[in-house]
Amino acid sequence: VSAITFSPDGATLASAGDDLSVRLWDADKLSVRAIISGVPARTNALAFSPDSTLLAGADDTGTVHLWDVAAGTEVAALTGHTTAARTLVFLPDGTLVSADDIGRIILWDVASRAQRLTLDNAEIPVQDMALSPDGLLLTVGGDEILRGRMLPENAPAYERVNEPRHP
Repeated sequence: VSAITFSPDGATLASAGDDLSVRLWDADKLSVRAIISGVPARTNALAFSPDSTLLAGADDTGTVHLWDVAAGTEVAALTGHTTAARTLVFLPDGTLVSADDIGRIILWDVASRAQRLTLDNAEIPVQDMALSPDGLLLTVGGDEILRGRMLPENAPAYERVNEPRHP
């Protein structure tokens, strides 16, 4: 298993594996509801939309895939990363944030499938992100930690946290 996550409503568990598939599980019964096959590369991260209707997956080619959870089918492939996309998270308003090995962070408007904002100045390979419960603080981690506040206009402002490296 290369990635795993629960839907916000708790009804679905999604997992990705090295067999280039994504499985959607009934979380109560722990039975597979659907298998999405034909994923072109290893999936590094999965995230559900706030309403649990879409599943996003970040892969080794840098593509961010969007799948319809009910149908188990791909509805979009978002391109903008030039190296492996490592992590992603949905903001409460449905904006999708993805990040990659060279520190590029992209905010996606999911409805239009367009890049809302691209940040190329993170200067760190991004390995993971976490969103605060109120949806206002996005923390990005890699070799260092960046803390970013999502402002009302969704214009992130970042500051470097000078903490020692996590062993």
